[in-house]
Amino acid sequence: AQTAYSAAKPVVDSRNPMLLAVGAIDPPNGTAIGYYSSQGPTNDCRRKPDISAPAGMFSYVFSQATPGNPTFSGTSAASPTAAGAAAVLVWANLAQPGIDLATKMRSYTLDRGAPGFDNAFGMGAVQLPEPFTPGAPGSASAGTANRTAVRIPIGC
Repeated sequence: AQTAYSAAKPVVDSRNPMLLAVGAIDPPNGTAIGYYSSQGPTNDCRRKPDISAPAGMFSYVFSQATPGNPTFSGTSAASPTAAGAAAVLVWANLAQPGIDLATKMRSYTLDRGAPGFDNAFGMGAVQLPEPFTPGAPGSASAGTANRTAVRIPIGC
């Protein structure tokens, strides 16, 4: 069941345009929002979350702490996934930190749920652009919208 106005925690409810609320897709390769993922609207009817990202990934460390449950789920898993994607965009010179990065993160998504923005997935699942050409950060050739692989040089 979804509690009305569940996206009300101080961070999720932020009006800061540089802060992105992240919903959790669980299982990671699925198309459903996690049952535990907060959904909008906020108490004052703003749209949230902004984007969504995979959660429920296998974790060797987590599985040692919780035998029988080898997955790391929740928005606590989805948020670092989104943060990693943001770091790649900055590294590749495809976005500058701040408003530019938040805007690009909202645009590099694959629509999930209802067409367009919805209060479960936001703009959609994080979807980075096509792999970058080795040795040329920021360069990407034309490709399809369902790509996810990104190559990062070792040592970065």
